[in-house]
Amino acid sequence: MKVMKGNASRKEHETFIELPLQQKKEEPIGGMNKKTVLLLEDKNEIAWLVSDILSDNYDVCCVHTSQEAFGYLRKNTPAVFLADTMIYLKEENKFIEYVQTNKGLLMNTAFIPMLTWKAAFLLQKDLNKLVDGFVVMPYNILFLKEIVNMAVSRRSVKEDTVLVNVPGETGRDIICETAEQANFAKQLLKVLDDNLDKEDLSTAFIAEQMNISPRQYYRRFKEISGLSPTDFIKNYRIEKAAALLLETDWPILKVISEVGIQSRSYFYKEFASRYGVTPKVYKKNRLDKEITEEENIDN
Repeated sequence: MKVMKGNASRKEHETFIELPLQQKKEEPIGGMNKKTVLLLEDKNEIAWLVSDILSDNYDVCCVHTSQEAFGYLRKNTPAVFLADTMIYLKEENKFIEYVQTNKGLLMNTAFIPMLTWKAAFLLQKDLNKLVDGFVVMPYNILFLKEIVNMAVSRRSVKEDTVLVNVPGETGRDIICETAEQANFAKQLLKVLDDNLDKEDLSTAFIAEQMNISPRQYYRRFKEISGLSPTDFIKNYRIEKAAALLLETDWPILKVISEVGIQSRSYFYKEFASRYGVTPKVYKKNRLDKEITEEENIDN
């Protein structure tokens, strides 16, 4: 709002004083300490616009890649994770799936994706259980502050929430709202670990191992995961393989055999889809990173 300078004008012996107009500054939600919004955005103009809209109430920390975002989330707990999924145009579903597999990092953080209306429509079913609100671009950008405020206001963690760690390279967690769900998740992971070298880990087989019906298994599984059982097991195999690559010197055929994958070409395809590189490059990059970190500590 433009501030007008005070001035006096005289008309027919009357004096009119034009006083400065002052805009009232909005108080941050929850007191003087601002909450943090983690913004995943690769366009500087959008990052500036979002920061400008939210700056009265929030400190905005901007990152440019999902790797940077989840690296930040592993060390910090922002109030909101605001992610522009248009960075991954036509592959928003893969980004949402990646968030789903790492949702343990968002237990105390509201997740708000910024996406196209088409993606919002196609991903509506997946988004319902995962997000605390979403921004359809560019139409909802004017309501961004209200959307963020609402998500922060209603975001709360239930006292009986239980985290069940999923072994593997990502070290993610399953968020369980009851002790019954946590027991189911632990039992499921034990069955998977005991039988991971088997190629056929069907719903019927796992349900039998858990002494429940396939229908009960599927219903209870959907309570703890937004993925299908098939996708969850596929991800579990790939992540366990990634961990074995780092922990052992086994040849690739032994690694994939240990996680129940028979096709080398299938493994390479799924591994590259998940990590962006081949198993060999992945292991080299991780080892090089560990060496660099050790050298930095020594210095």
